[in-house]
Amino acid sequence: MLDQTTFPPGHDQRRFRTLSAGSEFIGHADIIRFVRRHLWIIIGSPLIMVAAAFVYVLVTDPIFTARAQILIDPKMPQLLREQSGEVNFSLDNAQVESQMAVLRSEKIATMVINDLNLNEDPDFLGRKRSPLGTLTSWWPSKSDRGMSELEQSRRTITTFEAGLDVRRTGLSYAIDIAFSSKDPEKAARIANATAEAYMRDQIETKSETARVGSEWLEQRLAQLRTQLNNATQMVQEFRAKHDYRIRSRTDKGADSGQQAMVGGAVLERRDDYTLEELETTAETYRKIYESYLQGFTTSVQRQSFPVADTRVITPATRPLAKSHPRTVLTLALAGLAGIMIGVGIAVVRHSLDRSVRLSQQIRDELGLECLGSLPRMVGAWDHFDEAAKTPFSRFSGSLKSVKTVIGLVNKTRSIRCLGITSALPKEGKSTVASNLATLFSMSGMRTLVIDADMFNPTLTRNFAPDSTAGLIDAVKDRDRARTFIVPAGRASFDLLPAAGKIANSNDMLGSEQMQALLQDLFQSYDIVIVDVPPANPVVDGLALSPLLDGVVVVAEWGHTSLDLLSETLRSLRMAKASILGVVMNKVDDGSLNGRTKRGAHYY
Repeated sequence: MLDQTTFPPGHDQRRFRTLSAGSEFIGHADIIRFVRRHLWIIIGSPLIMVAAAFVYVLVTDPIFTARAQILIDPKMPQLLREQSGEVNFSLDNAQVESQMAVLRSEKIATMVINDLNLNEDPDFLGRKRSPLGTLTSWWPSKSDRGMSELEQSRRTITTFEAGLDVRRTGLSYAIDIAFSSKDPEKAARIANATAEAYMRDQIETKSETARVGSEWLEQRLAQLRTQLNNATQMVQEFRAKHDYRIRSRTDKGADSGQQAMVGGAVLERRDDYTLEELETTAETYRKIYESYLQGFTTSVQRQSFPVADTRVITPATRPLAKSHPRTVLTLALAGLAGIMIGVGIAVVRHSLDRSVRLSQQIRDELGLECLGSLPRMVGAWDHFDEAAKTPFSRFSGSLKSVKTVIGLVNKTRSIRCLGITSALPKEGKSTVASNLATLFSMSGMRTLVIDADMFNPTLTRNFAPDSTAGLIDAVKDRDRARTFIVPAGRASFDLLPAAGKIANSNDMLGSEQMQALLQDLFQSYDIVIVDVPPANPVVDGLALSPLLDGVVVVAEWGHTSLDLLSETLRSLRMAKASILGVVMNKVDDGSLNGRTKRGAHYY
């Protein structure tokens, strides 16, 4: 029921919050309502992000990436090559990573820079176009003018390394060499030059290694040749004696001091050597010498004909499309990011929003019934007789529902003096009061509207702007009260204007004279509607509210805070006012119930 006895003045509102907390859930209607409420934010954020991304794509210089691919020889052992059948062996990740490190090294970068003369390329020096020159004229920046040759070289290498990208293709021995530049031809040229420089570095490294090895082998061969000759000479001397010993035992003392070089050391010529020992030593040196000689020949051949362990399997060609920025991907990511940002902003605003938006909030958090939701009216600001001008509009239909609810309450207890108030000014209480009075008068009831808002007499300014006497005069002189009442002009009700301001208007409006005036007016009118001043910041409305049979509080949808409205209702209860319920005013069209809108369109 809407009777105040259902919600007594000291009612504990926490019980309603507890009951609603257990039944809260998010349904399809809540999601649709959330999207409609924050539609401009959810749509505007991705549009702004896409527009910013589009500007970024337009102003950013396009970057082209050319790719070359090389293959490293895994160098299978000779034993595995000779075996028949399928051979499985693990990939040498360290070898591939090492070659990738060589490709990224400054040595390769320096070779490419010198080959292509990139030291003079403006893109690698960070130079700008001359504002007075042609398209091909460049001028150094201020930072370039004071740079040394070493600093310029380091900048060129840094720029080269920033544009180079070396990656392994899966688990294979293939390596991708990619280079990014503003010029597609230059990108392909540098990528191919990098692959060629790497292969040339391999060949030069192998040639240098073979040269150093050949020099060492040549020195070693000279030593082995001397040792072989000494050993052979000793064999020949032994055979020349036709004896098993080089010297007879009788000559041992005479020649004991003679020595010979055998085996790389000083060998004393003794008379106890046998022919077999000397021949074995000579044969051993001969085999060692032949082995080193064969290695020396192979080293010379490798030095003369070095072969790289890498080959180019895909040379770089001129790219046809830019690699950065990617227009479609950038716009798509910007749109997705905009949607996420918009939804995030909407969620934050929704969580921080404590304004009145749902009738469920009024029931659960305030302990009152929502008498109705009035849509926001567009067009001219004067809507005080909207119910008479457009009786079949959505606003008039919603206000008729409020009138019907008040009529149901009137069956249980007499409501002849109805007050319309709000928590703050400009929430539409005067519009509700005048249009509700119009509906009562159109139904055949004698209706009087009292403009009790002494500080902002909106109804008086619109319906009786020339009035010089009004409510205060009627309270002071009740015998002449009917002479101060004027017709509302365009509307079909009478108006007691707000005139005769005094300093203590709150004492006058809450006095016994005001109560007696209302009793006198009931003899001439079936219902009296009072435009009560807002509860904040004046107290006139609190003083007048206890004299009324019922008070309807108007709250502006999306503007009136729940905390402020709760404090206003608490003040009215403390003033012993009989609160009938709350009317939400200026509700957005998208937040109204779908069935209500379809019914309004049908009628």
